Amino acid sequence: MQAGKHPQAIATKVLPPRCVGLIERPRLLELVTQVEMKPLSAIKAGAANYGVGLALSGRPRMTEHSGALPMSARPPVRIDVLSDVVCPWCFIGKRRLERAIAMKPEIPVEVHWRPYFLNDWIPREGISREQYLTTKFGSPERYKGIAQRVAATVAQEGLVYAIDKISNQPNTTDAHRLIRWAAGIGKAAEMEQRLMDLYFTEGADLTKKAVLVQAAADVGLDPEDARAALDSDKDVEEVTREAQSAKEAAIEGVPYFIFGGRLAVSGAQSPEYLAEAIERADQARTAPGANSTSD
Repeated sequence: MQAGKHPQAIATKVLPPRCVGLIERPRLLELVTQVEMKPLSAIKAGAANYGVGLALSGRPRMTEHSGALPMSARPPVRIDVLSDVVCPWCFIGKRRLERAIAMKPEIPVEVHWRPYFLNDWIPREGISREQYLTTKFGSPERYKGIAQRVAATVAQEGLVYAIDKISNQPNTTDAHRLIRWAAGIGKAAEMEQRLMDLYFTEGADLTKKAVLVQAAADVGLDPEDARAALDSDKDVEEVTREAQSAKEAAIEGVPYFIFGGRLAVSGAQSPEYLAEAIERADQARTAPGANSTSD
């Protein structure tokens, strides 16, 4: 789904529904030639440099190792996932990535969850769902048909999109802060899933501190530490800067997957398609003479 626009930027113009998960032809973008990174100017998906640049920087990592994978002597394929917890196609894409990983048990992977603001114009306190749908789609009624189709796709993945339960549209800065902190105990994926379940399935208000603190506790973070951190500006600047870096790298929609710093997939593509990307990234990484960009 493409990022939303600030209402002032669109004036009275109604935003059309946009979901990169519905692109006509899935595009697996080669970000390297002969396993060497191309410069940003040579690649339409500037996300290549974004993903690899951060991988080589000294910024704190949001790293997870899948416990379901067998031990391997070779290093894992790094998968960077740009996602927002209020994006239904990210909800779908996360489940499809998990299925893709299960299809390639012989390839070890390391998943990093990266922040993205689908609607960066929403204030920190959030807005009503009705106001959001009116601003972005023209009216709640105009979104209803889209929502029903998306909900049906969500259901096919064994998930629930309870459209009528959602009454608030949150700013997701604090949600991304929680994911960042959960990564410190190896639970970023669990935190991402818990927040998505709260929003899409339970209709919880992700601007409420009590909801966020309970979510932190649910995945193993100390609730009092989480409460204190949420009361502060801890990592607000870092999360905002990283999300903005994605926009500057021409990533206009999520979910967006970067495999080993070599291949990028836009949208909630099928598990088979994502599994192919994992395999191709692994083959490129292990090819004779290849220089690793995922360390």
